[in-house]
Amino acid sequence: MFNVCPRCGAYIVEKTIDPSGPFAICPSCHYAHPFLQLPLFIISGASGTGKTTICLALVPLLQECVVIESDILWGVIPATPEDNYRD
Repeated sequence: MFNVCPRCGAYIVEKTIDPSGPFAICPSCHYAHPFLQLPLFIISGASGTGKTTICLALVPLLQECVVIESDILWGVIPATPEDNYRD
């Protein structure tokens, strides 16, 4: 899990990113956790249309990308009627 520091075990979502690695810096113990920073490939669509199935099939085929379905992003950016729920 990216939010759990492998050194101190602290669960912290907010981290500083050092692009030289890239590294995620733990605010608790300052451990520089290396990670892959790849292009992001998001699959979106209505419920029940097979997003998860497609994502599972694409992961081994698109190793140059991080493949996720859009449901994982639900609620991260609030959807509001002011922008017709576009965010």
